Amino acid sequence: MTLSERISKWYHGERAKLRTMSFKQKVSYIAYYYKLWFIGFLVLALFVWYIGDVIVQSHKETLLQGFIVNDLYDLFDTGEMEDEFGGILGVGKNQRIILDGDLYVDFEGRDARDYSAASNGKIIAYIATAELDFVITTEKLYDHYSENVPLLDFRQLLPADLYARLEEYMIPALDAEGKPIDGGLNMEHCRFMEGREHEDVNYYMFVPLSAPDTDALCRFIEWCFV
Repeated sequence: MTLSERISKWYHGERAKLRTMSFKQKVSYIAYYYKLWFIGFLVLALFVWYIGDVIVQSHKETLLQGFIVNDLYDLFDTGEMEDEFGGILGVGKNQRIILDGDLYVDFEGRDARDYSAASNGKIIAYIATAELDFVITTEKLYDHYSENVPLLDFRQLLPADLYARLEEYMIPALDAEGKPIDGGLNMEHCRFMEGREHEDVNYYMFVPLSAPDTDALCRFIEWCFV
């Protein structure tokens, strides 16, 4: 018996069974015997939707990409930040801003080791491929990354007037040659932390030397401190 004959036989057999049933019996029968098929179809549909979304997003121009790491107090609402700053930047249909606030890194290995390793791996990978514009993280992690990642000097990055406004919030670091630079920016007085005091943690921004979208980043920093 060929495959088409088997399918035809199965179809007519099921059809004959359903004809003898009431509507309620039909629903119960289909729900019981075909639930795995429905689940499989749903999973397949979700997978197809996910792949389609990935393809669509990959064709959009990224205007700014930043990571917020170890946001233990949910100070930085990345969805709200994307929407508000996207409106200021004038993000078009085929453009996007990506702000990821779900990263967690703990080099002491006390909590969520696998997640921590994956988060750190993502940060390093995006810096290495020149896809990451900035990171906002705790003072402790800033100390680590400033010693291991080449940083852009905020004095060179920012327009003179904006640097003058923010100079008092600059955090020192050393460049690859051991020369002092302004490698970090204390976010204590930014719009997201103003009036929300957390004495046990400070958040600093740093900019990798490979940051690709410095013009948009300067506008973002200015917006953060308006």
